[in-house]
Amino acid sequence: MDELSRRYWTLFYAAKAKNWELANYMVKEAEKVLRTAAVARPKYADDIAAFVRETFGSITAAIESKDWSAFEKAFRKGISESDRLHDKYNKSFLRFRLPDHPPEWFDLTPR
Repeated sequence: MDELSRRYWTLFYAAKAKNWELANYMVKEAEKVLRTAAVARPKYADDIAAFVRETFGSITAAIESKDWSAFEKAFRKGISESDRLHDKYNKSFLRFRLPDHPPEWFDLTPR
């Protein structure tokens, strides 16, 4: 989950900086992490598939249209959905918190 959290964090700040190419890359990489988790933990597979389809689908659509407002709404809905799913599986102690600053190891400037 650490890798997923880092990718989701970077995804947000890449989109905020209008670096849509990096944002698209991060959502695709985050999807790979979740698909791997679904194989490793099959009891979560259906919920992971729905999360990828619905949440990442909305995020990807916002990235493709370069729509920050739609992106931010979809991104924050993803956090709420993550919280709901963690509650469902009695893992309420797992909560993503978006840092108040972008990751320092990426230059988020659009190219």
